[in-house]
Amino acid sequence: MTSLEPIDHADERSTMDDTDLTLKTISQYFVGSRTAILSLAENTRTVWLGLLFVISAGFAREYDGEDLWSEPWHLLLPVVASLVTSLLLFLLVYLLSLRRHAHVKNVFSSYRTFLGLYWMTAPLAWLYAIPVERFLSASDSVGFNFWLLGIVALWRVILIIRVITVLFNARFETVLPVVMLFADSVLLLLLAYMPIPILAVMGGVRMTDSEMTLGTLTLLVHMAGMLAFPFWVIACFIVFCSDQPAWSYHALTGDRSRKISLPVWGVALLSILIWSVILPITQPEQRLRFQVERMLRTGGLQDAITIMRAHRIDEFPPHWDPPPHLGYHESTPRMMDLVEIVTEGPDDWVRHVYLEKFQRQLASDNFWMSSLRDMEDNERLRVLSTVELLLDKEVSLTDPESVRLLMWSLAESGVSDETSWKIPHISDEVRKKAKSIASRLWKVKNSVD
Repeated sequence: MTSLEPIDHADERSTMDDTDLTLKTISQYFVGSRTAILSLAENTRTVWLGLLFVISAGFAREYDGEDLWSEPWHLLLPVVASLVTSLLLFLLVYLLSLRRHAHVKNVFSSYRTFLGLYWMTAPLAWLYAIPVERFLSASDSVGFNFWLLGIVALWRVILIIRVITVLFNARFETVLPVVMLFADSVLLLLLAYMPIPILAVMGGVRMTDSEMTLGTLTLLVHMAGMLAFPFWVIACFIVFCSDQPAWSYHALTGDRSRKISLPVWGVALLSILIWSVILPITQPEQRLRFQVERMLRTGGLQDAITIMRAHRIDEFPPHWDPPPHLGYHESTPRMMDLVEIVTEGPDDWVRHVYLEKFQRQLASDNFWMSSLRDMEDNERLRVLSTVELLLDKEVSLTDPESVRLLMWSLAESGVSDETSWKIPHISDEVRKKAKSIASRLWKVKNSVD
């Protein structure tokens, strides 16, 4: 696979299946069989088969991650994304083919062929349907999904490189830099705009285990992508500057007589229809999650808490973390408002979730050294009064590390005489209440150590 020499296309076609494209052809395509690639490329119906697979891949990605009834557009994202990325990649390859003296007579038809083969990689995304969240911890499921993503992405990149080398009768080493530069660019673009807790890793925020795992892995991938980017740019520059060895675009006939076998169509249709059995199991919890999160973000806090308390935690998606997500620096809904609501209610899982979040926020130097400093005195009093209320009810602050960090934060944020300059215009009332809380926290610390 490191190089491909020109061959007699007529002899090659004689080795293809003279009748239908079968499941064997599809399976051989996934391991880069030249004959399978050309058989699919010759068939004008491949693009429609690939489209069915892309739709099924959309279900595999989102069946247990989004409320598809309320937001069905999530199923269209793979189709739109693949149309954009396939067109951009094809244009890059086409420009390189001009330098390599390949004669592509019909660009539109050639892109249609490439799109069909591009879409035929979609079944690899079926791996995303593995419900790892249901049998692994939150942190482990994030890591497992991350590795699944890496395996699928690498497999698709290698397969697309193979497709291009076959269609253009090109050497592997001349195609590799172009595809890798494109893939690296897409990766860096997505990381730049996706809400991922990257900055929170070094932002003084006490994240959950899953947020820490995701943030760490993403940071490593981001660094690797940034380091690799200049290398691929230089490699592409070298490839584009050279016009040898020459390419020769495979003359495709667009054979309409060769059919796709019924079992292949059956698998494609079944890959979509099977979700009619799975969605009734997974979507109720996603609809409940969507309803609660929408209320929380639009101000219906009391109604959202009421709905949450009317359901068990296992009626929501596995490892669901209700807003706000501290690792993502979310400020809506306001944590103080939520804590005041749940503190006055029963001691249930809802109270536990939000008091745990409140502890992590209090133990964050980002909160005390930035948020508290920018608050008005009445808001500072509100924060301290809530901490005092929790101490009175003895329902929170049981984590020794949180207590230690909270005591340090109280001192560093200006509640002591020595550090009062760190927060301007702090009132005597705030300082007095903070000192009282610090004294009580000292007793709590001794009891939980």
